[in-house]
Amino acid sequence: MEMIGDPGKIRRGKTALDLLVLLPSTSVGGAEKHTLDLCEAFAAAGMRVTLLTTADCLGHAAIRAAALEKIAGPVEWRDDETFEANVRRQKHGVEQVMAARRFDCAIVCAPWPHYAFGLQKALAEHGAPHLTVAHLFPRPETPEWSRLPIMLGVGGQEPSHAWAAVSWPVARRLEHMFNLPAHAVAHIPNGVDVAPLSPEERRRRRAEARARLGLEPEGALALFLGRLEAAKGADLLPELAAELAPVHARIVAAGAGSLRETLEASEAARDGRLRLIGHTRNASDWLFAADLLLAPSRLEGHPLVALEAAARRCPVVATDAALECYGQIRHQIAWIAPVNDVAALAAQARAALADPAAAAGRVEAGYAMARRDDKAAMIAAYKSLLRKIVAHDRLTRAAIWDAPASEARHGA
Repeated sequence: MEMIGDPGKIRRGKTALDLLVLLPSTSVGGAEKHTLDLCEAFAAAGMRVTLLTTADCLGHAAIRAAALEKIAGPVEWRDDETFEANVRRQKHGVEQVMAARRFDCAIVCAPWPHYAFGLQKALAEHGAPHLTVAHLFPRPETPEWSRLPIMLGVGGQEPSHAWAAVSWPVARRLEHMFNLPAHAVAHIPNGVDVAPLSPEERRRRRAEARARLGLEPEGALALFLGRLEAAKGADLLPELAAELAPVHARIVAAGAGSLRETLEASEAARDGRLRLIGHTRNASDWLFAADLLLAPSRLEGHPLVALEAAARRCPVVATDAALECYGQIRHQIAWIAPVNDVAALAAQARAALADPAAAAGRVEAGYAMARRDDKAAMIAAYKSLLRKIVAHDRLTRAAIWDAPASEARHGA
């Protein structure tokens, strides 16, 4: 198994904490961007951060540009391989790095809970304290739940291991699946940077963004920002475009994914009602230019894109599943429709477009929420949790070393 970068030759620096971050992904979306935010924040705080991920992820512009120590290895979860083969390969990838250097702590990104199993197993066998951050977990009544390859004794909580989740539904489902005590999984909401903007500044940013993007000054624009996958509801975009055509609104879809070719072949794409622009580096411009963010997802954890929209006072029209993390508050910050109900989602979008002034209440409520639970609050919560994990590990090791020889040998 080829590793890119020799873990034995990484420059050794002086930092408060030596942190290993494990990212088992092959593409970059919300979970991966969240992980990169953590890496950069911890590095800025003086920690020595090493990111171990796949070569595909390291090729992404945002991760490539990050000022971090980076190693590529075969640590992804492959759905076309057996559970045992995935765990074995992931373990080997982590063990190659840990054989060269001891880390104080590790953070594991789990886009799906089982994506972390081999990584967790390697860390547990090395006695490395670690935090696993869960981003998605399906509802118990769905087929996705029954297909999770959960194995008894894998992925649960150990003294040196803690779980965190980006939303309370994900936290509760993890506790149920692994039979953990109530509230054993920490809930740390996602957060984004929020720059205070007056209504005048917001209008100026919108005009500038539309000019940069080559858009007409006016004209209703609904933005879809994310992976072109069924879980995100991307397959509904052609129907939604048809429903919004009578109010002369078009949909711009920014993102890549397996549905790209199908969407390009749709009538909505051919006649311009649906515009596919691929992955974009200027998501902020599109959020300022858009009249609303469209989130037809069937499953989400805590969507960063909705937070980014709220931070820019861009109205959000979403399914109840897309903003499940907010509970009933979601009706106060966005226009909500049932999952898979194209007519209802389009009706909510038309309502949001019809009277922007009347929509100000939801927009301002979303903006206030994004300001309250911003990126700084998120980072502070993760730092606090890391300190507890590392302190517990050091106290445990000290107790073993200080114990009488007979007790220390038996781990008493």
